Amino acid sequence: MTDGMGENTSYRNRILCKLPIIHSRYKELSKEDFKDDLPYMRGYRGSFDIVSFETPVKVPADQKADLNPVCEEYLYKIIELAKESGTQLVFMASPYILSEEEQMRFNKTAEIAAQENIPMLDYNQLRDEIGLDYAVDFRDSDHVNNSGAAKVTDHLARFLTANYELTDHRGDSKYKDWDLNKQYLDDKERQIC
Repeated sequence: MTDGMGENTSYRNRILCKLPIIHSRYKELSKEDFKDDLPYMRGYRGSFDIVSFETPVKVPADQKADLNPVCEEYLYKIIELAKESGTQLVFMASPYILSEEEQMRFNKTAEIAAQENIPMLDYNQLRDEIGLDYAVDFRDSDHVNNSGAAKVTDHLARFLTANYELTDHRGDSKYKDWDLNKQYLDDKERQIC
């Protein structure tokens, strides 16, 4: 994301938001203070950027397009491997600015999932249910920002806890990097200028 003068606002904000942390040691700063190497990265980096988009046309679930034959072959291989190993699958499509053709391929994937008794959470189709707002919930055309991510993960968490027995590993020393990642993201949120 850039400001009106072509500056990268995301990078600038990351630097500016470090000021409360580094303000008392300016003489000791090094290049390391300006790196964001995500030591606890666990899948989501987080973003407060907002890029507004028009809401894509919602394609009815009964409108489908064929999958790429190789993709479809490997989709069935994954399903078969999961059956053989006793692994329960849940398919999920994260929301993004997609074309009608792409949504029709997700609809085809959902049809295959239904035939195989696999739940599919297509957040492009579930956007009204979770309250996704294309004007404020995206950081770019392919990724939601923190606001959008909260809506998706809240729904996903409720779905998973309602349908599966999952162990809560918060505070478990074997999963400490996840706790550290949460602390990292919480700290990052508190640094917002």
